[in-house]
Amino acid sequence: MNCCPQADITFLSGGILASERNIQADGNTSQFFPFRAIQTVRYTATRGDGGVLSLWILANGSPGAGGLGYRYAFPCGESGREIFQKLIGLIP
Repeated sequence: MNCCPQADITFLSGGILASERNIQADGNTSQFFPFRAIQTVRYTATRGDGGVLSLWILANGSPGAGGLGYRYAFPCGESGREIFQKLIGLIP
């Protein structure tokens, strides 16, 4: 099993930076999510050692404007759970 996480999550003072490497397109994608825009964060353990971190981000920071869902796989170890635990302590 490939143990590379789907994204690198970096904690910044006002939010998180999620960076993904796109192998087929030979490029990188980075998105910044302010803590105030993160509505829901969930961690789902998968068979084996890994899990999936799911985020629901409010559109325009407003609950009435809808939102977008993001999922990042952390296939091995506890890195996804550690990010989840840190996030739930930082979101308002």
